[in-house]
Amino acid sequence: MATVHQISFNILKAVHNNRSLKLRRNKAARNPQYRPLIIGQAC
Repeated sequence: MATVHQISFNILKAVHNNRSLKLRRNKAARNPQYRPLIIGQAC
């Protein structure tokens, strides 16, 4: 479980914007349309 948490944390850190990590995590949890954008930028 810790491995999955670390991978998701690294993906969120890879997104280049001015929002804090906490705000990015909350936005990804609440907005299903934001998740593919995060994954697309991280690849």
